[in-house]
Amino acid sequence: MPKAICASDLMEKNLITLDPEMDINQAMQIFVKNGISGAPVLQNSNLIGIVSEKDLLSILMGKLDSEFAVKTVSDVMNNDIETVRCDADIYEIALKFITSKVRRFPVVDKTGVLVGQISCGDVVKYLSKNI
Repeated sequence: MPKAICASDLMEKNLITLDPEMDINQAMQIFVKNGISGAPVLQNSNLIGIVSEKDLLSILMGKLDSEFAVKTVSDVMNNDIETVRCDADIYEIALKFITSKVRRFPVVDKTGVLVGQISCGDVVKYLSKNI
C-alpha cells in the first residue's frame, strides 16, 4: 500500500519569518524582495501570528486616506492562527482549505513548533498530478 501523502511531504520548510516588533515598512520590503505573499510571525521561536499581503494592503490603503502612522508587524498580524499538523493527510488539508478563508497554513509538529508552511497551491499542484 502506498504511503499516505501528508503536510510534511508538500510543505515549504525554508520559511521567511517576521519579528513582531519589526517595522511594517521593513516587512513590506521583505515581501517584495522575496516574492512572498505571507509570513509567520515568531517571538522566541513561538508562532504568534501571520501577516499576509492583504494585511499589508490594508495598511497601504489607510496611508492614502490619512496620516500614516508607522506600525509594527504586531499591529497588523492575524493572531487567530489556523495550523495543520505535519502528519495531516493531504485530503484533510484540502478540506480545511475549502472550509476556511486562508490560502496558507503554518505546519506544526506534535508539540506545536512551527516546521513549515503549506499553501492551497501546494495541494492543488499535487492533486492535479495525482488524481
